[in-house]
Amino acid sequence: MPTALSISRCVQVVADYEDRGYRVMRDTNFGVVLRHPNGGVVTVLANGETRAGDKAGPSQDSATAWWSEPSYAAPE
Repeated sequence: MPTALSISRCVQVVADYEDRGYRVMRDTNFGVVLRHPNGGVVTVLANGETRAGDKAGPSQDSATAWWSEPSYAAPE
């Protein structure tokens, strides 16, 4: 079983999303990425928190490198 799913809170949240029609796309040590048939993507972090989009971090099958929040630049 993947490391991210070893925390019971994460397992519960993933199961709740699967009940709503989401399916697991991939998992990493940071979290599990789920996709809904309508195209929506959500990440359940290892501690059970959720984030919109694919924010589980890098893995072997990840299409891109580590996802990060955009940096803020003050207006000039």
